[in-house]
Amino acid sequence: SDLIARAKCLPNTDESGEHAPGHVAIIIVPDTQEKNDPPRRILLNTVSEFLNQHSFIEVSSAKKIHVLGAQYTEILVEASIHPISLDATARAEQAVLSALKKYIHPLTGGQDQAGWEFGKSLCRSEIFALLEGLKDVDHVPSLIIWANGDEQEGNVSLDQFTLPFSGEHKVNIKSGDGNDS
Repeated sequence: SDLIARAKCLPNTDESGEHAPGHVAIIIVPDTQEKNDPPRRILLNTVSEFLNQHSFIEVSSAKKIHVLGAQYTEILVEASIHPISLDATARAEQAVLSALKKYIHPLTGGQDQAGWEFGKSLCRSEIFALLEGLKDVDHVPSLIIWANGDEQEGNVSLDQFTLPFSGEHKVNIKSGDGNDS
C-alpha cells in the first residue's frame, strides 16, 4: 500500500482552497508520486479517518477536515546548450535531461533534492544555474519553459496546492560557431 511521502496542512482552508475559519485542508503526496495521478481513494479515506479519530470533536464532527491530493503542473523545458566539446555532446544531452527530470519532480525536486515545496515558484535562473553547473555543459544560451502546454515568459508561479512534474524535456545542441548541429 502507498505511504505518504509529504503532506501540507492549510489551516482555515476548505477543500476548494477558500478561506474557511475552523476548516483544515491536508494535502498529501503518496510515495509513489511520479506525475499528476491522484492519490488512491483508499489512502485519502485512511488519512481522513485517522485525522477525524484524533482531532477535536467539534472539528471532526462538523466534517471540517478535508484530505486532498496535490494539484500538478506539467513543466517542459527546452534547453539550448553548448557542450564543452564535440566528444561530450551525448553526455551533456543525457546529463541535462536527467538533471531536469530530477529537479522538476514532486519528491526529488528542488534545490535540496528533498521534494518540491508547495507554492514555490519555478525560477528560470535556477534552471540556468543547474544546467550550467553540469560538467559537460559549457553554457546555456537559451531556455524555453512550458507549464501545462503554455509557454512561460518568466518564472512559473505555483499555488499552495500545486507541485510540478516533468514533461518530455528537449535539448538543442549548439556548435561552437553559433549554428545548430
